[in-house]
Amino acid sequence: MKHIKVVPIRYPHQQRDGTWLLVSTWWLEERVAVDLQAAQAACRKRYGNYLLIVSLGRTHAQQVALKKEKPSLAATPGKSWHEAGLAIDVDMDHLNKLTGSQKASEKFLGEFGWIRTVAAERWHFENHKYWPRADGVVGAIKYIENNHV
Repeated sequence: MKHIKVVPIRYPHQQRDGTWLLVSTWWLEERVAVDLQAAQAACRKRYGNYLLIVSLGRTHAQQVALKKEKPSLAATPGKSWHEAGLAIDVDMDHLNKLTGSQKASEKFLGEFGWIRTVAAERWHFENHKYWPRADGVVGAIKYIENNHV
């Protein structure tokens, strides 16, 4: 069985005060990191600006803390696709300004395998090219945890 490589990501991140900084502590599963990097390059080429990422992969401890901070918004720890490194949260106000609409933004991200899966969260996208949603997040998290190098 091939091992999964977890790739650290350095992307712009919006802080609570509205300012942006580069964060390098986030991560994604290697194959979906490539998909995000391709989307980032295409966004820069087509629209002249970067995707602004709000969140990527999270550890279980980070998901627990987020659930305590935002109980009605955050997924139950152990059931978040972020914990498997297969989900991203995007600044949709920024992307929609670049593409012209939410629909156009979703179509753009879809070209790179990123699909919106939570109706109430217009910013949350998951990549299921390598781990189908039907196979379940719990299995994905365990697989990533047990096989990353």
